[in-house]
This record gives sequence, C-alpha cells and structure tokens, in this order.
Amino acid sequence: MRNEGASVSLELVSNGAVAEVLEFNCTDLFDGRLLSTPLKLDTSLNVENFQLHFLAKKSVNENEILPVLDASQKKARIGWCVPINALASDDHGRAEDPHFLKYAYVAIHRLFRADMEEFFTKSPDAQDMVDRTLQFSDLIHSDTCLLVVNLDAMPARSFDIDRYMPSLIARGYVKLTHRTPDDLVWTVKSPEEAPRSLVVEPVSNELTDVELIGSLLHNSVAYEAHPVFCFFYIYQVIELLMEHVFMAEHAAILDEYRHSVNELSTAKEVMEKLNRVTSEKKRLTLLINEYSKSRSNLENLKQSCNDFLLKEGRAGGGDFQSYFYGIRNHIFHQLRDLKEENVEQLDLVVRDFVDFLPSLLSTYRTRQFVAAGA
Repeated sequence: MRNEGASVSLELVSNGAVAEVLEFNCTDLFDGRLLSTPLKLDTSLNVENFQLHFLAKKSVNENEILPVLDASQKKARIGWCVPINALASDDHGRAEDPHFLKYAYVAIHRLFRADMEEFFTKSPDAQDMVDRTLQFSDLIHSDTCLLVVNLDAMPARSFDIDRYMPSLIARGYVKLTHRTPDDLVWTVKSPEEAPRSLVVEPVSNELTDVELIGSLLHNSVAYEAHPVFCFFYIYQVIELLMEHVFMAEHAAILDEYRHSVNELSTAKEVMEKLNRVTSEKKRLTLLINEYSKSRSNLENLKQSCNDFLLKEGRAGGGDFQSYFYGIRNHIFHQLRDLKEENVEQLDLVVRDFVDFLPSLLSTYRTRQFVAAGA
C-alpha cells in the first residue's frame, strides 16, 4: 500500500453496519470501498490515547489475541496484541470480549493512520478487485500482529518499543519490516496450555543501547537459521553488557587508586583488581552475580549448554560463567571442530538463552561501590 497523499474514504463496516468512515491518505484504489469485519466493534475509546506497533509472528493463529501485561508494573495491563486475521473473523474466543472489541476498533483506526511504507504490505491489483468489499488479507500479511498500547497505562505516557523487544522476541514476536514474514525462521514452541496473556518486561533504564540490542537480536533470531551465527549474534549482547561492567569497575578502581597514593600495599591490591577485571570471564561472573538479579530459572540453559559441551567432548560447569563461556570459547576458537550432528543441540542453547535474556536485561543495575577513603 503506497501513501501518495490523496485523501480517500473507506467505510468501516462492523457486523453489517457502518461503524465509521475512515479518512486516510492513499491511492484512489481504495476510495469508496468497504472494509468489513464481523466483529461488533466498540468505538467508545479515544484513539489518540493509543500507540500502534507492527509485529510479525510465524504462523500466528487468530486465537492468539492476548492482553499485554507489564511485569515491571506488577503485571498491569498496558494493551493488547492482536493478529491481523482476528480482526476479520468472529470465529475465535475473544469475539464477544468487551475489552478486545474496544481495542480492535482502536487497532483498525490506527492501522490506517500509520505510515505503511515502513512495513511489508500487499499491493492489490485494482483490476482484480471486482468486489467493493475490502478484506484485511488484501492489504496485510496474515502473520502480522498489531500491538496496541494504552498510553494512559504507561508511566509518563510514553512507550519505547525497543525496550520491550527482547521480551517480545522471546515470545516469538519480531518487528515487522519491509521483508515479508514468509522469510521468518524464528518460532517459539507453544506452551502446553494456551497463554491467557502476553507478559513483557522492559530493558533496564540504565542501558541506553536498546536499539542496538534489538537489532542484534533481530539479526540473529528473525531470519537467521543457523544456530552458530545465532549464538555469535546473541553473544554480542553479552559483550556489550560486559563493556558496561568494565567501565563501571574501571571507574571505581581508578577512584580507589587515587586514594592509595603513598600506600604501596594498597596500590598493589588495586592494580591486582584492575588485572582481574580485564578478564572476560571475570566480567561475565560480575554481570551475572552482581549487575543482574535475574529472576529467571537458569536450569534449562545450564542443561542445554552442558549437554552441548558434553557432546562436543568439552567440560561443562555448574555456574553460568563456566558453561556459557565454555560454549563461547568453543564457537569462537574451535568452530572448525564443531560436529554437524550437534548443531541441533546448539539451537536449544540459543532458544534457552533468548528466553533468559529479558530477565537479565530488565534487572541490570550498576552495582554500588563504597567510596574510596570513606
């Protein structure tokens, strides 16, 4: 769909009756057409209070209409995630849900006010459109999901999608780009029981690299099929966090060093600290034990890492810095020895790490140092 600046009208028909005439800028291909939904939309919400973000999820089912809960706000509901197909159907469990019907209206309204040139959309051929009624499937790929955020539910009425992307990716959602969702390879195994909500948690405000982190994750998980490259990309997130750890430790050590003038033994101890913090494994230990208070259970990641290392004939370990750093060394230095039959096991490592990452990022805090000379 191209936005060429011409104002045209589109009648939104809800449950057989015109709910609203939407005015938007587009080609006259759509002028005077009907956009039909069988849902009984509730048009009572003020659409100006909401943001709309475009996501994609591989083979998303129309039943995956989920209220979005923010873990950082005691799981307060901040919006809804709606598969595009759910707007064109009443054959799902939310068809009579009064909350969903309000958000469905907002989603449709905001959809046609968005800059569609930023996303993958379809370009229907006018000659093929003999029916005056327009379907969502004529315009949007079926794997598209609409994330509708209520700004009134957000602190300071602001929502930064990049801060929530690690959580969304861990649940199978990626940003919709110009690339067709047909190319997506990232899928998340469905839980035994269908989820009733989508729980997300934002990246810590102490981390300002959220766009870069999101980009690394999208490069690694969205369209990259080989687990080796996926692991390489996601380890760059760890490298980035360890840089922050180093800078914080380095600043504290330098402060301590300045206060050790004329105290030879103290100066030597400070220099030994500096040597230790330059070790990547030491910084990884600090990251996990001091800079993050992740609430996630690491047992799955520990198991998948140790299983992979065992199959590769490598020693595992009981703590994160042993088993995860062991894989890092193996991939970075001994990739030529990787056994093809173990690649599938490495894929499990990647998946367990992506599942763990949101908690690591959301709980990141620079540790507090006792001021030198205090």
